[in-house]
Amino acid sequence: YFELRDALASMGPGGPADLEFFRAAVDQVFDRLDPAVARLEAYLRAAGGAPPRVLAKEAAVLLADAYRRLGRYRQAAEAYRLAFSRFGGVIDAEERAGLESQFALWASLADVPPQTVDIGGDTRVRMKGRCFPVRIGDRSVLFGYDTGSNVSILYRSVADALGLAVHGPPIEAQTGTGLAVRGRMAVVPELGWGAVRVTNAL
Repeated sequence: YFELRDALASMGPGGPADLEFFRAAVDQVFDRLDPAVARLEAYLRAAGGAPPRVLAKEAAVLLADAYRRLGRYRQAAEAYRLAFSRFGGVIDAEERAGLESQFALWASLADVPPQTVDIGGDTRVRMKGRCFPVRIGDRSVLFGYDTGSNVSILYRSVADALGLAVHGPPIEAQTGTGLAVRGRMAVVPELGWGAVRVTNAL
């Protein structure tokens, strides 16, 4: 992506339409999400009447991920729907199932406000094994961590004990072990450790 960024910078603005896809991909990867969304939306509008292409499908997936990271879950779901409905002919059954699962996940959170993080100061947390304590309400809970995960997974009994409301129908999620589990989405109104507060944690 660094090489792609530098190559695009050397070309200047304009050029073939597909260059806008690659510019958007660079924006998305480097966390310039608002410009990425604008470029991807424009690229997909321009591709609307053309035969389905893998590049346009990838644009829809990148757009969905940008919306997700911005906390715009309803729009993320719609972008995933576009990816498998408009471009289903250029993907295999396994990829389609994955996109449909992503649609169901983010559609279930369509009315949930974006997740926010407030860092009130330096925080030192003593881990226990591969887990660290977090506060949910008046309880302390040990959570494992996975820095590559989009959402956290809890046992339903833990969610019930914490009084968490669940959203949407059952969905399938892949775990860090590579295995898939079925469950429903829940949102933690406020989660904290040390001076860090996360609201609407997924």
